[in-house]
Amino acid sequence: MFKKVSIFTRNNIYRNLIRFQSPHQITYSRGTLTSFGINNNNNNFSFNNNIKNKFYSTLNNNNNNNNNNYNNTTTTNNKKNINLSESNISNNLAEIKKLEILSKVPKPIEEFKDELLNCDPKELNNNQRLLSSSFLWKYLGITNSSPNTLGKNELNKIWSLLDIKNIENKQEKEAIEIQQLIICLHSRYLIDRVIPLMDDIINNRDINTLSEKMIIQCFLISPHLSRWQDMIKYGKKISPQIFEQLNAEPYYSHEFFPYKKIYELLNNNKSDYNNNNNNNNNNNNNKSIVQPWTQYSIHSLGFKNNKIMGENISEEIFKTAEKNYYDEMNLLKSKIMDQDEYIIANLGEIKYCLMFGGAVKLYLQMGGPPLVCGGVLKENSIQLYGSSHFEDEFNNSVEIISEYNLNIVKNNNNNNNNNNNNSSNNIDDAISLIGTHKRTVSNLNTSNGNNEKYIYTMDIKINILKE
Repeated sequence: MFKKVSIFTRNNIYRNLIRFQSPHQITYSRGTLTSFGINNNNNNFSFNNNIKNKFYSTLNNNNNNNNNNYNNTTTTNNKKNINLSESNISNNLAEIKKLEILSKVPKPIEEFKDELLNCDPKELNNNQRLLSSSFLWKYLGITNSSPNTLGKNELNKIWSLLDIKNIENKQEKEAIEIQQLIICLHSRYLIDRVIPLMDDIINNRDINTLSEKMIIQCFLISPHLSRWQDMIKYGKKISPQIFEQLNAEPYYSHEFFPYKKIYELLNNNKSDYNNNNNNNNNNNNNKSIVQPWTQYSIHSLGFKNNKIMGENISEEIFKTAEKNYYDEMNLLKSKIMDQDEYIIANLGEIKYCLMFGGAVKLYLQMGGPPLVCGGVLKENSIQLYGSSHFEDEFNNSVEIISEYNLNIVKNNNNNNNNNNNNSSNNIDDAISLIGTHKRTVSNLNTSNGNNEKYIYTMDIKINILKE
């Protein structure tokens, strides 16, 4: 089974709440992106020294005590023994940063958390509300190992603190909006509440006036809201360096989606995604098959009707490869074939599928190195795209491209209970993804300068189980 990891470690969440200002850090550290990596010593996300400071915007650039852009007027709640001045919130914020995930939270921190949960946001100024939301978000990171266990009361309170209307100060407004985008994406539970903000940004603001942090956050959240055209629009403003890191991170982080591959898929199929799929009817169609966040293990993968083609390959070499390929397929048919005549593939240990809103991630290892595919869920179908570069045993540079066009088929023939028919909005525990797969393997450094390609096409069925 794959190793489950969480986005909720001190280093990951807390780095989202401070501004990176070291001139020695790479571009992504300028309060724009933070990093997700896997700590092999536990099942939580942690900073790896080699890949730190890359992903996710800091929640804001204004949680520092020395920031002069905000009104420093303090507000205290006279009805409570604990004051909620900016300095006191900041002090508690600094203290909670020192705690490890799932460590015992000191009583003063717990009491301060309770104070924030009971306070009236209207009695706080905007900076106090921003700091308070940061504290509560950090508290959730300390006390939870997964987004699935986050308390709705705390999340609702965070949103109420950030739900501020008619903010006049431009910097203050952006800091709060970026915090909304990040928390809504990572909490999952709150994601639909950011839709009005996304509508306002895309419809009423010039993209050339948006900060890099805002563009990146809008880009990341767009596919989960099925906003295909929005993702393409924001993606055009993202630098190749950031895309390079976005391309690598899904291999390190279980819960990080392959946003670059989703973006490439949309760009390669613009005619199929020329409109955002975010109206109520389309959203309801999505929910009838897949819940907003659903994680699956891959039970099995089968293929049939295999074909092989070649490009820029000598006839003699291709005929030999073709014969060997079909001989192998015929041998497999006689050994490992299911009742529908799909040949059962031998998959690597790590294999899973994630769906969140309109975005899909498929992690597979099948006849080569692991490959992450990013995809789009549109109504009851899924389209996936993935690519990978590596050197083979002969030091040749090889590229693999995988493309899937799949339909979601609910498995109603396996020990169905009557209860299954009572919840049409919930996905079955077991479903099949049935369609076609195209796999292109290219040798990129041939002596004649032409890229030799072997193109494999097949019908495919992927059986997945809800976890």
